[in-house]
Amino acid sequence: MPTKFTENAKFQALASTHRMIRQHISTSPDINGNPRRLYCVYDVTGATIAVIEEGYTNLTDDVKSLSSIMEISVSPSEYNAIKRQAKKDGIYIDN
Repeated sequence: MPTKFTENAKFQALASTHRMIRQHISTSPDINGNPRRLYCVYDVTGATIAVIEEGYTNLTDDVKSLSSIMEISVSPSEYNAIKRQAKKDGIYIDN
């Protein structure tokens, strides 16, 4: 399993070579009241480059610097499906 350092290094390498945009995706809090929020990062073709768990932390400067598109709210099952697919594809970053 990649460490947070290698995940962020991978993202920074992509950010330096690709034009990207970000989208904030959220759903209702979990049963314990914890927020469930993601940032999906897309390249100019619309391909998903990274899915970043927001949690309680602030965005890193490299993600903040990306242009953003409309924020959307999704159902908890859709949120989980996005996260599950990102993990499967190796593009999930747990902030």
